[in-house]
Amino acid sequence: MKVMRTSDYYHVRLHDRSKFVEIKTPTWASHAAESIARGALVRMGRKPWQFHGSKAWAIQAILIPVRSVKTEREAERMASKIQDLLERKKKSSKKKSAKKRSRRKTR
Repeated sequence: MKVMRTSDYYHVRLHDRSKFVEIKTPTWASHAAESIARGALVRMGRKPWQFHGSKAWAIQAILIPVRSVKTEREAERMASKIQDLLERKKKSSKKKSAKKRSRRKTR
């Protein structure tokens, strides 16, 4: 992870921005991030080989407000916690979708 500080945020970059064709800051991801760091934002990107409309977005960067942490290292730790949380939510969502599909097939 690469950490860069601006006046308002520590930008914890997981992937280089140039690897993505589209970057968004989804509200659902930022809401989840706020449970760990108030005011945190998550930027997600779609890679070129993913078809348009794909749900396979990857975390590009996590922004931690400067007021929430004292050091870059602390910002990196918080970003790691947010990343883990989002990955757990993603896995949980996939399981729920699979259950719904299997229920439809049995009807």
